[in-house]
Amino acid sequence: MLVDRIEQALQQSTQYLAETALRHALLSRLADLTERERGVMKLVVEGVPNKLIADQLDISVRTVEVHRARVVDKMQVKSAVELANVLRAHGQL
Repeated sequence: MLVDRIEQALQQSTQYLAETALRHALLSRLADLTERERGVMKLVVEGVPNKLIADQLDISVRTVEVHRARVVDKMQVKSAVELANVLRAHGQL
């Protein structure tokens, strides 16, 4: 029926617009990260422990913890696992 197809098209359009808005918001949050925060984020998502991140980037473990906390805050996630899932879901990994 025509009405059913129109409703289905509207639902698909609404879903597409919502996904596009989420992706735009994610890209905006990623753009707010400093270069160092992006570097720390990449290693965190890869599962590298703070101590090894510190050694690799030649910074203190405390500095890694600060950058990691800022990444979690700016990306509006609660954990490294959630961060990885969000990035993966939107093709940013």
